[in-house]
Amino acid sequence: MGRSDELELCLHYGILGGLLQFICANAAFKVQFVCHISICLSVHFTCFPCTIFGMVRRLLCFARPVSIQTSVNPSASDQDVQQAQLWQLAQRTTALPLGQGAFTLATTCTLLIEALTVPKLVLAGANLDPNIRNIQELKSWPEFHNAVAAGLRLALLQGKMSRTWIIYNKHEEPNVVHAGLLLALGLHGFLRVLTITDIYQYYAQVHESTTVGLMLGLVASYRGTMQPAISKSFYVHISARHPSSFPELELPTLLQSAALMSLGILFEGSAHPQTMQILLGEIGHLSGGDNVLERVGYAVSAGFSLGLFALGEDALGFMDTLVGRLCQYVHGKEIHNSSSIDPRNCGAGQVMDGTPINVDVTAPGAIIALGLIFLKTESEVMMSRLSIPHTHFDLQYVRPDFIMLRVIALNLIMWSRVHPSNDWIQSQIPEIIKNGVKGLSDEVGDDDEMDAEAFVQAYVHIVAGACISLWKEWENFLCYAWIIASDGALLVTGSADKNLKIWGLDFGDCHKSIFAHADSVMAMQFVRNTHYVFSVGKDRLIKYWDADKFELLLTLEGHHVEVWCLSISNRGDFIVLGSHDCSIRRWDRAEEPFFYEEEKKD
Repeated sequence: MGRSDELELCLHYGILGGLLQFICANAAFKVQFVCHISICLSVHFTCFPCTIFGMVRRLLCFARPVSIQTSVNPSASDQDVQQAQLWQLAQRTTALPLGQGAFTLATTCTLLIEALTVPKLVLAGANLDPNIRNIQELKSWPEFHNAVAAGLRLALLQGKMSRTWIIYNKHEEPNVVHAGLLLALGLHGFLRVLTITDIYQYYAQVHESTTVGLMLGLVASYRGTMQPAISKSFYVHISARHPSSFPELELPTLLQSAALMSLGILFEGSAHPQTMQILLGEIGHLSGGDNVLERVGYAVSAGFSLGLFALGEDALGFMDTLVGRLCQYVHGKEIHNSSSIDPRNCGAGQVMDGTPINVDVTAPGAIIALGLIFLKTESEVMMSRLSIPHTHFDLQYVRPDFIMLRVIALNLIMWSRVHPSNDWIQSQIPEIIKNGVKGLSDEVGDDDEMDAEAFVQAYVHIVAGACISLWKEWENFLCYAWIIASDGALLVTGSADKNLKIWGLDFGDCHKSIFAHADSVMAMQFVRNTHYVFSVGKDRLIKYWDADKFELLLTLEGHHVEVWCLSISNRGDFIVLGSHDCSIRRWDRAEEPFFYEEEKKD
């Protein structure tokens, strides 16, 4: 699996996981989700010391019971406190699979003759009374994400997925584990092996999580292809696209949300005007359901889908109207222009003229849509429209989690300004919030306590949003490989920025950074007892370097796809290379003398 493929997997896993947690989780889960996913994206793709990996691995462990400190002679009130603590820890544990999926991506090799093993999600704790809360209800979607994480760990030895293996892992009764596996396989791009018959047999099970996993997995495999057969397979779940003569169906809001998201991924970048107008109306759709989280989830999925349809397409002819409506959804102004509403769907509950907007429902989806539409455009206009609150009134008016979404959207738009440093993170925080946090004291009145809570909440969510925004910056710092010379004098590293860096191990300084390959550098190795080093990359080339003189000596061509690894014999008389097409090639040292000046001239 290529580096860009891994980034796409993590991006889509983060997006899809974010959609489901908006639908199914509470505020505590949201905060834990963003923390875990941002930490793990950074750690998975960066060359960190083993102690950091160990710390993150322990942080993400959910296979053993949690423990808390208890008093020697607990009273009834102490037991209530313990139950509350254990319940909070259980909620934290349910968020861990999201980070685990990013941290262990493609790290486990497996044969297609083995069934997938999914680790158990343990919510047990001493004295945790299962009757106090509905533990099974709490575990339903976390178990789904746990199976997704287990599936994302797969790195197939054969390099190809078998339809038979997918069916082999199917349980007699549909469950969340196989549903999560379907999503994971889709994120890997493996669900293309399923036939149309297989797809409709899954739908016929009428199992909610299986339908969600299958829809999202299929469109992840067929992302941006606009495949008609796949689009038709989930058409029935998108009530907004049904004609007026279509029979009215009672569809769960969750399935409608997943179908809207699937539509955006399948038609990514298509910028189809009519569908975009429908999705715009669905963000403000007045759902008849009482479940607020489901209504928010539906609006968020519509916003994601709209943003993916118009990904980076800020110059479309009708963009002014689209952006104006989205900004109304963000800031809560009344709608006075219904030109973007499909008249055939007016009876379905879209927001009509003069209707006040419930920003608690519409703002998250609209912010996400704006961030994706203006991706990498550096638009100063959108920067002002999505600005972070700078006054006491705005801090009380804008919810902290919406502030976090604004930070993420702004950094998607102002892409080139993101920098992985503490100073950059601090620059994201307005001065009024910095000063408010610094001025906190133990003795505050009721009014001051409300202000203090607003400052703290805003500060935490801005920092969380900034940390999530940093993940894209790691792409240029990914260290894929490193090798130390046999005499211990030099260290050479290769990374996704296409450079070789030559380091001196005496003082730890970088002697030279060389633009080595046209794509990511995947592996290097020194010739034994020398400072000559071979490097290979995704540009299909093998290069031979003098690490003392920082010069390219020789370039070898022959592979037709990316070269992933190499090994040199102890005597240095031949090298063996492995590539993405599952082939191994051996190169032998020629007997004729090699003249560097002639090679350089050629």
